[in-house]
Amino acid sequence: MRSLRSVTIQNFRLIQKAHVAFDSPGVYYIGGENTDVPHADSNMSGKTTYLNAITWALYGCDLNGSVITSTAIRNGEAECKVTLAFDDGVIVSRTRYKTPKNGLTVRLYVRSSNIKKAGRDSEMQRYVDELFGVRDIFLASHVFGYSDSASPFALRSDKEQKRLFDLLIDSDDFDRLCASTTKRIRDCEKKIAEADFSIASLESRRSTLNELLEKEKGFSSKRLFALKTKMLDALAVYKSAREKSKHADAALKSYRSKVFERLNGKLSKKQSELSDALISEFEKRQDVGIEIKSLRSRFEELEALSKSAVARCPLCENQISDEHVSTLLDGVKTALENAKTRAQEISEHIDTLQAAKTRCLAKSSVLEQRLERFAANNNALSHDTEVARATYRAAKKSFENEHAGKEGRIGELSCEISKASLEHAAQTKARKHLVAYNDLLMYIRNALSPKGIRAYKTEMILPHLNAIADEFSGRLFGDGTHVMYSTQKQLKSGDLAERFDVSIFDPKGELVCSPSAGQSMRRDIIHALSMVRLCNDIGKRSVHLLIFDETFRTLDRCGIETCIEELHGMSDELIFVAEHDVDLSVAFEHQITARRKAGRTSLIMV
Repeated sequence: MRSLRSVTIQNFRLIQKAHVAFDSPGVYYIGGENTDVPHADSNMSGKTTYLNAITWALYGCDLNGSVITSTAIRNGEAECKVTLAFDDGVIVSRTRYKTPKNGLTVRLYVRSSNIKKAGRDSEMQRYVDELFGVRDIFLASHVFGYSDSASPFALRSDKEQKRLFDLLIDSDDFDRLCASTTKRIRDCEKKIAEADFSIASLESRRSTLNELLEKEKGFSSKRLFALKTKMLDALAVYKSAREKSKHADAALKSYRSKVFERLNGKLSKKQSELSDALISEFEKRQDVGIEIKSLRSRFEELEALSKSAVARCPLCENQISDEHVSTLLDGVKTALENAKTRAQEISEHIDTLQAAKTRCLAKSSVLEQRLERFAANNNALSHDTEVARATYRAAKKSFENEHAGKEGRIGELSCEISKASLEHAAQTKARKHLVAYNDLLMYIRNALSPKGIRAYKTEMILPHLNAIADEFSGRLFGDGTHVMYSTQKQLKSGDLAERFDVSIFDPKGELVCSPSAGQSMRRDIIHALSMVRLCNDIGKRSVHLLIFDETFRTLDRCGIETCIEELHGMSDELIFVAEHDVDLSVAFEHQITARRKAGRTSLIMV
């Protein structure tokens, strides 16, 4: 716990310059003197201004929770400044500029053992909050004020009082965690929705792929059957052509070996014999021709000799007779005729041989033509066989390519289906984990909700708070009337609404629906003191500072004395009590007078 040791104020409203130091905790009465307006008594003297300066330095607002604007700067000055010093060396200083300085309208300076920093108040306020604990713009656990309200906390609604109690049970932390968890739940639900969409897409894709696979199998089977039928037909044609080609080859070989070669050999031999005979006959005819030519020459000689006067032998030159010449001439003539006859016979024989040779050549030509026809037929069959084989190979290749393509397409589709199935399984597993995680987050959010751990903490704290309120009620009311807290209210619908009620019950335990002004003020003071005690007990106060601004005006003298006695009993607190009643000052050891003179307020420690 840290205590305030000094307050330094410069140009804050009526206070031009003031410095107040506190040697020890205690109750300080703040009175006022207004010499500028005598009939105003202590009003408008600057008492509340002093208290507002303290709350502004800490929280940037006055006792009512209103933001301090540039109107708080004293007329004619450029800035106002309030500095608070604490017993552990912590200093908080807040400055308001009439015109921005270095881009700042309000400058907040904080110095402690861990930090020494100045900057924009909105950025630096968190350091102040860390130093001084619970803060609320309407209520801090250690600062209380009163300004024209029945509540010493300047709380104007049950919602604001519930806000205080939530701060005391760390509701902000729960709210932050609950909001963070809710955000995670939304993100998780979004991921679950995305997973559902992905799973549905994968199921649709897998169904489409299965349909395509079935269609591909059916279409490929029909096409493969047609190609296989075509291939088998081509194979049958090829086999038939090959068999025909084989038979033709065998027939050609058989004809060549058994007929052509044998007959052609005979014909060749006969042709050779005929050629030899023809040569012999030609030689004979040539000899006969020579003989005829010789005989004809002799005949001519003999004929010429027969016509001459004296016939002489051409060999011996002897004279021969005409009879002998005539005999010789006949003999030569006979021999010539015989030679011609032989020549004629030889010519006829040659013609016969040539005719025979021509017939042999014709037969040989016929054999060769038949052989050529066999060879041509065999070549045609071989060509048909090659064509049939090429056709079969093309059909077989088409079948194999189609079969391979079918296997490839089916394999690709099966692979895609497997991938889609694996991804579907992975997404389903991920969704299952997301659902489990979302259930866990919802469980955590329920635990962090007002009906979860906070409700448990409330149930743990509320009896202690009611016990404290009973203790203060017994001393301040004294007649059995007591204050009781409740955090829930049953609605007409039967539901329970979260709220924070501070109610008064009479000695019989019945609710006081229309309390008097004195009862209301006692309730509010009990509420203030009970909350201070509770904050101390649960370690939610970092500063011993209480402020009561015109709190006792609706209390009777007995109630005021009881309240002052209670405040004096809080020896660890630095308490400011600002009141108009001057007679109350005798009840306080420490007094501060706010004296206004010539439009300027000075603070005097008495």
